[in-house]
Amino acid sequence: IGTRFVNMTKEEVLAGLDFWVYDPRIGTNTSKAFSKAVDLLIEQKKMKKPYDPANYLDSKFIKSTMKRHPEWFADLGGAS
Repeated sequence: IGTRFVNMTKEEVLAGLDFWVYDPRIGTNTSKAFSKAVDLLIEQKKMKKPYDPANYLDSKFIKSTMKRHPEWFADLGGAS
């Protein structure tokens, strides 16, 4: 994204990764974010028709982990 849309060099992108906050945990808001992104892409004419993100998100592993280690997800609150 940085090199393609913001005209950053590869070196600039790599240097910035130390400051990038990325949370790879998947929760219910992940699907909502995908849906909003799809709506925006359709509005921008970059995507022709919507798709259901739930068809592409396999949450069985994360749900199992959430049950076994709820403390890892406590900072997400009830909306995770």
